[in-house]
Amino acid sequence: MSSGLVMWAWFYAPSRLPHAYNKWITSAAAVDARLINALRLCRNNQLQYGKDLGPDARVLEGMSQDYAFLGTFITLFFYGVCLARTRVGPLILGTSVAARQTIDSGLCTAVGCGLCGWSILIERASRRKDIGLFVVPRALATMLPRRYPLDKQWRETLVFAASTAVVFTAIQENPKRVRGVMGEVLKTVLVP
Repeated sequence: MSSGLVMWAWFYAPSRLPHAYNKWITSAAAVDARLINALRLCRNNQLQYGKDLGPDARVLEGMSQDYAFLGTFITLFFYGVCLARTRVGPLILGTSVAARQTIDSGLCTAVGCGLCGWSILIERASRRKDIGLFVVPRALATMLPRRYPLDKQWRETLVFAASTAVVFTAIQENPKRVRGVMGEVLKTVLVP
């Protein structure tokens, strides 16, 4: 009961808790502050379902979509792991010690990793492109060495120069094609 009262106070009346305790709960919970704020607004009748409040409602919608993506990502990963370990893996490979070792030595993780990528379909098409542009280079980087010998560093320089040229050309021809913070900075610097 006391834990419930403390959590209720943390959500709706954090000033009633000692500062250090409030800070500890906040760091342990790792909840997005925007969600806590939205819950407080609902509690105080400042945010009501079905009532358009302008930008705040859009933020709440974006947050909900982000959490749906993240929740689906995690769910599909663990579903894939459990599916490979308990259903499909033993059905295909058997239940011997060697088969279980094969399943647990990477196969179940590979199935989970393969399934979690499908969560991208929850996002809007424009957001999928942005996420793809963010994730693909990092995925490719896992297949390349982290450090190059000095005689081969020209490759990295060449790729950087080519990608910078593509972005600069895009901003010169159609500034709307480069979005985000980088797009705004480049527009102020490069577009006359």
